[in-house]
Amino acid sequence: MGRVGNTRITLIERIQNQQDDTSWDEFVGIYRGFIFGTIRNMGLSTHDSEDLVQQVLLSLWKKLPDQDVRAIKCFRNWMTVITKNCVVDFMRKRMSEKNRLEKAGQDDDSRYLKSIRLPDIDAIAEKQWKTHITHLAIQRIQPEFTGHAMNVFRLSLEGVSTEKIASQFDIKVQSVYRLRCRVKVRLTQEIEFLRSELEGD
Repeated sequence: MGRVGNTRITLIERIQNQQDDTSWDEFVGIYRGFIFGTIRNMGLSTHDSEDLVQQVLLSLWKKLPDQDVRAIKCFRNWMTVITKNCVVDFMRKRMSEKNRLEKAGQDDDSRYLKSIRLPDIDAIAEKQWKTHITHLAIQRIQPEFTGHAMNVFRLSLEGVSTEKIASQFDIKVQSVYRLRCRVKVRLTQEIEFLRSELEGD
């Protein structure tokens, strides 16, 4: 995956040209996980979340050419509003179908629709963004490490003891500390870089 380059401005301006497939693929690679995670954490099923991600991306693709990108104060918040609107439309259509069948409130699908937490979307999106940035950073730094470094770090995050990790990879406890520290330092740097690139006003 290539480096982000002031994504909020330059990349978004490039994808305003709807024929720039390379830039669009880069955009999707950066933001798709965030959109999916936000929708999924609103209580939708994996299948519906996948479908809605495509709707959100299509909506963004259609709307961006007409937007003054530099006038959008926070692109992530603007994208969250579009995501919410797509979910609202989805719920309205699904509930309408249920009402026509006179089944609303009486089946699992209706209960599922009512469980979607629309009022919480801002909090959900904020939490998901932090998670997404961390996952994106891990993906980007992974090629920089060889051997057991990334696996050691992941197991540490999962709460596996240092002694157990050392035994699993047949390395010294001191090596576990060293590898974990190396990855943590680099990950912190990458998270800060991504935040500056993707959150800048």
